[in-house]
Amino acid sequence: IRDKGWWSIVNMDGSYKVLSINIQDNDVYGITIFSAHFFDRYRERYHKNKPIPFKTLFYDFLSKNPIFLSVGTDEGNYTIMNEGVGLVEFSSIKNVCYVNTFITKDMLKSDQKELLKNYLDILK
Repeated sequence: IRDKGWWSIVNMDGSYKVLSINIQDNDVYGITIFSAHFFDRYRERYHKNKPIPFKTLFYDFLSKNPIFLSVGTDEGNYTIMNEGVGLVEFSSIKNVCYVNTFITKDMLKSDQKELLKNYLDILK
């Protein structure tokens, strides 16, 4: 799914965001921006609000979700990852998406669980 890429923590508009730059065939394939709200929800919903510093939280997220897949469906736009799903807004700029919030697997509706199951096989 991903040949190469890099991650960066940036301070945009006074809050931390995480950028994922995905490279395929020596060209930028996609840019994914994880919002500060996403990481707030990741801390709240996955780590049960433990007081984890942002960089530690980010490294934990990255170690558990090294590969992810952003997809658009009739039901909505998602970033599928090992620990749950991010709700996505696709930009008008080609191959750029914003991951706005995090939902754990147990919070998903039945059709979303099926979608997650299908795409998790691709990520393996």
